[in-house]
Amino acid sequence: HKGQEGTAFINEDETEFHDLVSNAVSSCLNVTETLVRLKAPDKLLQSSICHALSLISSSACSCKEAQIAFFKKPRIESWLKVMLLRSENESLRRVTASLLYKACEVSLFGQTMSNCSVLSCDLAHGLLEILTTMLEILFSWDEDHLPEDKGKLVVQRRNVGEFFSLIAGLLHLISIHGIESKEKKMAVELRIAREASKQLYYHRFCENLGHESTDYAFIGLLHLIFVLILHSPLNLETICSNFYELSGKKFSLVHFLYCQCLFAESKERDENRKEQPNEIFPALGPNCKTEESRSATYALLVQMISAPSQGQALLEELLSYMKKRRKIPQDVTQNEAEIVLFGDMSWKWDYDPASLLKEGGLPGGLINLSATCYLNSVLQQLYHTSDFSNQLLAINIGLDPLNRDENQELLLKMQVLFASLKVNQRRYHDTLPFCKAFMDYDGNPMRVNEQKDAYEFCIMLIEKLERTGPKAQRLIQKVFGGMLQYQTFPNDCTCTHTSSNEDPFLIITADIQGKDSLSEGLDLFTKFESFDGDNKYECCRCMKYV
Repeated sequence: HKGQEGTAFINEDETEFHDLVSNAVSSCLNVTETLVRLKAPDKLLQSSICHALSLISSSACSCKEAQIAFFKKPRIESWLKVMLLRSENESLRRVTASLLYKACEVSLFGQTMSNCSVLSCDLAHGLLEILTTMLEILFSWDEDHLPEDKGKLVVQRRNVGEFFSLIAGLLHLISIHGIESKEKKMAVELRIAREASKQLYYHRFCENLGHESTDYAFIGLLHLIFVLILHSPLNLETICSNFYELSGKKFSLVHFLYCQCLFAESKERDENRKEQPNEIFPALGPNCKTEESRSATYALLVQMISAPSQGQALLEELLSYMKKRRKIPQDVTQNEAEIVLFGDMSWKWDYDPASLLKEGGLPGGLINLSATCYLNSVLQQLYHTSDFSNQLLAINIGLDPLNRDENQELLLKMQVLFASLKVNQRRYHDTLPFCKAFMDYDGNPMRVNEQKDAYEFCIMLIEKLERTGPKAQRLIQKVFGGMLQYQTFPNDCTCTHTSSNEDPFLIITADIQGKDSLSEGLDLFTKFESFDGDNKYECCRCMKYV
């Protein structure tokens, strides 16, 4: 409560009041943390968080003891870890970050509009200090990679987006409304800038084409760096120089954002960053594959080149990378160029990774390299024969390339292609590795610009697969093997002898031109043929033409 002249007063028993408020703040922290650990229903959690943070923010802005209770370690760090980093409930993390931000925003706005106590500002500064300390030991991970340093704050990668965004929001609030000295603000910003550049360099990208895999941790980190650069050119210099040093002076932040996050350049990227054992690079295309992450990357680049001090130099660097973009080779078709450029269309200025995705439920296609429609037709038929493709993928031909002959290498490339068709959500798939492994009778790779007969190619492919070993031989015979029976019946009523011959087969051809269905083509294949005149059949028993 405040008096008419703005001086704060409380009831006569001041100590009892302070104890009451401190206990209330402590209870709020304990209750909400317990509800999260017990996995309480979402509505109960969000309602409890709203009421608890409202009480905490109002208490902390009016009573020093309440702030002491709120910032008491290790309680507050444990609470923030549970609510912002460890909780698997995304909506809860967002509500917590949003309410903490609003509490600080209200307190800072009220402090600037009226000359009240500095307690309101202490809430934002104290919270930012704790979050910065947590940032310095943060290690985001996935299920396959754990840090060796036990002193790290280990959280799952998908859970840190709200954490980064809250730091960015508090930093922005304090820069605009805070009452701290310029030197102190600068020290806090530089501390966060150094750690943010480190987090960005070691970040593991998790976006994949065809999956709901937006990398919110990366987006939150970019947002934090955006805010740092927005408030001080010195922060930009610190982030760029620290990032460059972490890379071993091999590539800059602009190169990383443009050449690796937005437009993939796999060879250069792998060579430059091979010394990072924990880094995982995407198997396809640039690091940023969703609209959200690409928009955040573009926004950061624009902010960087708009900086008053370093902006022009960064713009010139960016333009140099644009000029070095790979061009379509003169001696290949457009489809081949798409394969050469890391299997996508990143040479186009309107490149969008999402455009490579197939629509839900539709099968994936195969790229026509020039005149390989016959090859695509055969491979698609083999792949969609599930008994064959599933068992083909189960054949183990070994990992050592020195122990594989050319037929086994072809089998491996075929397995890779079928696996890509099965699990990858791309609209079309690359057959060039398969074509390079398919050797003709002279030992030369397949010429993709020469049209061939699909039947002859299929026969040759099966022969090569059978040479890889007994497993492939048994599979081919089991799925495609059969017997053709040729029967001959006499037209002459004086002869009653019939003849029958059987031949094994793997492939039969059916004429479907002008037919309404495959069944009509097969009916034509098994249609009786009459031998008349000079074409009469000679019965080996009757010794006459019948």
